[in-house]
Amino acid sequence: MFNHGLVCTDFTDGLDKMIHFVSALGEGGFKEITFLHSVAIWNEGEIPRIDRDKVEEAKKKLSPALNNVPENMKVNIEVLSGNPSDNILATIKKYNIDLVITGSPVSTSLEQIFFGSTTAKLRNKLRIPMMILRPQLMSVYRNDEFALRCRNLNSFWLVPYNHAPHHRYILEKIRGYVEIDKGNTLKECLFLSVIDEVSRSEILTENKVKEAENKLAEIQKSFVSSPINVQTLVKRGNILEETFKIAFAHDVSAIALADNLKEDSIFNRLVQLAVGNNANYLLNCSWFPLIYFPMNKQ
Repeated sequence: MFNHGLVCTDFTDGLDKMIHFVSALGEGGFKEITFLHSVAIWNEGEIPRIDRDKVEEAKKKLSPALNNVPENMKVNIEVLSGNPSDNILATIKKYNIDLVITGSPVSTSLEQIFFGSTTAKLRNKLRIPMMILRPQLMSVYRNDEFALRCRNLNSFWLVPYNHAPHHRYILEKIRGYVEIDKGNTLKECLFLSVIDEVSRSEILTENKVKEAENKLAEIQKSFVSSPINVQTLVKRGNILEETFKIAFAHDVSAIALADNLKEDSIFNRLVQLAVGNNANYLLNCSWFPLIYFPMNKQ
């Protein structure tokens, strides 16, 4: 499904541990893995320059990834100076990356507005999926747990779905991946619709539930002959609360999200903070791995 992965690490996010689990990543479907670390430009003195000592130090830290590489895999190490977001975009182009794996601390939208983050910036520049893993979670895995996680990064997706354009976009992406992957990596998908009980009319709520069930039934039917197991579920309540409950109950490997945000501006972020954005909230607060699909940007 994903052949060329890019693991971006700052050595505090727990993702650098993946250098010891290249074979497990290969079992999870990857044929090529690139490890990237960005070193800040050295600003001491009159002329900014590359901090070559830190570059060499980072290369040495990542070098174990080159040991015992399976015959059917390739591993690359990139240590670049400058802006992390720019370095990631350049590396994506260089190695034809189809999935970026990055870490992101649990934070609030307000913190991102004022302080920003590499992940938040990437979210609005990428044209390929990005998997976001929590440092606090990755850092405490024991080796056997970490290997299992690497093998199952993309085995079971929970897909919040209400037939909005960005949800239909994910659906079409999944269809494309299944056609190529044949169920070797992505083995299960659970499409979840949550009906918000804000209406005082029980009849209106019931109609919405029936409509959601019918749409999900059509989706499930379309995957009958596919090699993956597609489940559907309609719940009542708060979409964020129900999404987390279902993720726990069904032992998913990641929550799949998309949105139609077209530009990275403080105005748009403030609008999201003011009116609420479910994808944005999940990106900031979920302890589950998230796979984010940026809609094609013009």
